[in-house]
Amino acid sequence: MISFELISIFVLLALLSYLTPGPDWAVISKGVFKSKREGMITAFGVQSGLFFHLVLGSLGATVILATSKTAFNILQIIGAVYLVYLGSSGLREIYRNKNQQQSVINSQGIIKQKRNPFLIGLFANVLNPKVAIFFISILPQFINPALPPLRQIIILGIIDIVIGVLWWVIFVYSIFYIQNIFLKGNSQVIIESITNIFLLLFGVVMFVGTVFI
Repeated sequence: MISFELISIFVLLALLSYLTPGPDWAVISKGVFKSKREGMITAFGVQSGLFFHLVLGSLGATVILATSKTAFNILQIIGAVYLVYLGSSGLREIYRNKNQQQSVINSQGIIKQKRNPFLIGLFANVLNPKVAIFFISILPQFINPALPPLRQIIILGIIDIVIGVLWWVIFVYSIFYIQNIFLKGNSQVIIESITNIFLLLFGVVMFVGTVFI
């Protein structure tokens, strides 16, 4: 069994990784701006993407991503393009609503547009190769070679996912509270625009870093 000391260190490391702002923050915040429900569904999609990488890690597929620069770069480019798409489509949505003089959110707080927040969150994480690398580079540091590695990887992965679920629940409720108390009218549109710009720029930086550096 993994020692309590190692699990404690791993929990701290996982928590710090969630507390560090990244594209997942922006993707989930984007959902919360539509409604708390959509934010929760997006967060569930993000964590499902993490579970996807856990399964791949357990099967050894992430070894391929870690050892094949081409596979890693291809997945990173796809992920970068997806983030650019999310950011640019979000900005177009805000601009269109403004021109049409429509509210960004209806009376129930749900956007009047067909969308699947679960898939948005899922693909944002599935297409992030750095999540896969986490399972192949960080997890082994906490594995006892004298014990079955697969079981330990699964245990650590589940711990990470549970921490993520708890964190995103707190995150969604916090953003929703801030939105309803402090962000009204134009303020919400500005914050939502900044969130989409962050997604777009993050995708561009990922793409440039992968293709040209």
